[in-house]
Amino acid sequence: MKLIAFDLDGTLLTDDKRLTERTEKALKRAAERGVRLAVATGRPLTALPERIKELPFIHYAITTDGARIEKFQTGEIIYHKVIAPEKVRPIFEIFKEYDTIREIYIDGVGYIARHQLAYLADFVPKKAVLDYLLKTRRVVDDLDSLMDLEVEKAHALFKTVEDRSDVIRRLSQDDDLTLCDAFMINLEISAGGVNKGEGLKILGRHLGIDTSEMAAFGDSNNDAAMLKAAGLSICMANGDDRTKRLADLIAPSNYEDGVAQIIEALIAREPAV
Repeated sequence: MKLIAFDLDGTLLTDDKRLTERTEKALKRAAERGVRLAVATGRPLTALPERIKELPFIHYAITTDGARIEKFQTGEIIYHKVIAPEKVRPIFEIFKEYDTIREIYIDGVGYIARHQLAYLADFVPKKAVLDYLLKTRRVVDDLDSLMDLEVEKAHALFKTVEDRSDVIRRLSQDDDLTLCDAFMINLEISAGGVNKGEGLKILGRHLGIDTSEMAAFGDSNNDAAMLKAAGLSICMANGDDRTKRLADLIAPSNYEDGVAQIIEALIAREPAV
């Protein structure tokens, strides 16, 4: 393996959003062997854990489901693709027809409207996830004023799976949009052709590394394209069944240092680069 990419939530991080000591050590050992390391997440850049951004051996970030690829240490933007401007407002008008919490991602920042903060806990019962959102989102009076900017992702949390399914039905035929999800009540909308798998390919071309020389870790539907693209695909034991069916290996869960266990095994069987 010349490059390892890993999702964060439900994969590299525990459910309470921690990077364990064992996992950090495994990543460092891989980097010392010459393996490139890349975060691949649906999060915007500014919502990445500070500990991850501080680690000197993680150099690349595929963020916002692949809409933005950046080198941590230099801030170099390797790739950036936004939703067609004429598509943005119609997406949010559809979101508003349902009981939703709505977010907009622009230039690596996630924004939420102030009036929706009071209802956020109704959609996000897990305290760790709620704390993460409150800590990482920039609060604005309304999102409408941002919709003419370069939007990387439109995101909604739904009260019911049925509402989300209805929105997917209404938008899924638009080739200028990519729809995916990380769990059962969210919907992530990016520009057409944007996904973590394409992001992995683009980063590989930038580095001169073929996808057959990559390993990728994920746990949910927004990781599917990445797992399909990588030469070695690994889904976490806590991952959803759709994603597990795509994987070459099933790793122990994110609470059992599953990423670390697989990386340790890979290092043990491969010579240093």
